[in-house]
Amino acid sequence: MFFFKYCVATAACAVFLTACDGRLRSARQAADATGNPEMYRLVEHYKDDPEKLTAVAFLLENVAGHEARTFELVDSAGNASGFSLYRAGATSGRYQDMLDSAGLRLRRRTLPDAAVLTADYLIRDIDLAFDSWKNNSWSRLYSEEMFREYILPYRVADERISDWRSFLADRYRPMIDTMSAPRTVENVAALVISDIQKWYRYDSGVLTLETMPTPEEAYVYGKGECYSMANMFVLGLRAVGIAAATDVIPVWGTSRGGHAEAAYFDEYGNPVTLTTGSNLGAKPVRVYRVRYSRQHADREAAARGVSPFWEDVTALYTNTSDIRIPVDTTAFGPEERSSLGLAVYGSRSWRAGVMADSVSLWPDGESGRPVAHFSRIGRSILYMPAVVRGGYTYPVGEPFTLDYKGNIAYIRPDTSHRITLHLTTLLTDTVVFRPDDYRLLYWADGDWKEHPGRVETNPKNRAAYLIRDVPGRTFYRLHDRTTGRDYRNRPFTTDGWWIQRY
Repeated sequence: MFFFKYCVATAACAVFLTACDGRLRSARQAADATGNPEMYRLVEHYKDDPEKLTAVAFLLENVAGHEARTFELVDSAGNASGFSLYRAGATSGRYQDMLDSAGLRLRRRTLPDAAVLTADYLIRDIDLAFDSWKNNSWSRLYSEEMFREYILPYRVADERISDWRSFLADRYRPMIDTMSAPRTVENVAALVISDIQKWYRYDSGVLTLETMPTPEEAYVYGKGECYSMANMFVLGLRAVGIAAATDVIPVWGTSRGGHAEAAYFDEYGNPVTLTTGSNLGAKPVRVYRVRYSRQHADREAAARGVSPFWEDVTALYTNTSDIRIPVDTTAFGPEERSSLGLAVYGSRSWRAGVMADSVSLWPDGESGRPVAHFSRIGRSILYMPAVVRGGYTYPVGEPFTLDYKGNIAYIRPDTSHRITLHLTTLLTDTVVFRPDDYRLLYWADGDWKEHPGRVETNPKNRAAYLIRDVPGRTFYRLHDRTTGRDYRNRPFTTDGWWIQRY
């Protein structure tokens, strides 16, 4: 019996030592791949700590592609200045005047993490991350995988490297120690988010020269846009041991621009999105969660027009559909198949929304034409099959609407079918409407056409407006010739008296 127990114990030790050797070997290989001696020193520091060694291997195996996209301010001789733009009065429209007055200029910099990270920085950051995970009651149920992906990383996007974890942990530790509510993930997250909202507020005119300022700079500057604010929430949550990530909407389907939101995970690993479903400001084509680990190969990510570190989480925010759409392959060359996608309308032009998963050049049985396949795309959106060529988006198929149930309705303009377009349900009291300033544009033959008719007052109701003899079965824009903008910035369709904006 003694001999049997001895053999079992010996075998267990052998397995453990083999596993440790495997972790150490993997970590050393990952360090060697960076070409940075500091990373090898990092590995050796943790060689006798299997848990942290695994974390180091995770960071180094995924470090390729992570970088800081930033800038520095230099004088006329090219010497770096200590001047900071993150100060009162600095906006996207005024920062150049501030630089000119100080005799400085902006120099863009891209700093790959693999080349510039130091062992001392990562050792401190890793130890703080483990401390926040192991020593906070609300964090202990997180799995190792959840910890590595959503608490451990030293960065959240492509911001400058900083000691954000110390700054934010030091700020929130006293607040958490004195909070009266139970110390749950939900309550601690609410405390952190509420505090950040007090000193870092939304402002559309802020500096956007880099992804975000450091937390110290943000505290002084006091304002940011949605992407930097979401990232700041994530840093604050991670600093206190709450797993969190930034969710990115690259382009809205029914509004201009894009958006970003923060999401955190409860004690059991379930995502809690701060803005969901009908509470979103518009309809998203796709929503991506920013992770530290690589989700796509570089070539695949480039073909899809996304970051290799983005994970598709659209279905967490809205209903989605998998669809097959006929396309006109005579409108683009074989080399452009990878740039085929669905575009959405915004800012007076078509913008690429999502790239095709695949394109079949064999005629489809239903349409008799080649088809493109798209998966997990948002609903209640007007889409246009298109290719991206030289930075511009060109239609290569029939536009269609994908309604909230997932039904597809193709839009086939019929200039012989004329209607009276009633504008009552389009107009709002919040937007001043001067009928003489507007002209109607409609979609036909792959382009926008101007309708010669003018906006008239409805003879039966002086508060209502209409346009006569309008081509039907298409979609429209009400364009202000004075400002160059569209009314409410959106195209729309009509079904009798009802107007649907997209």
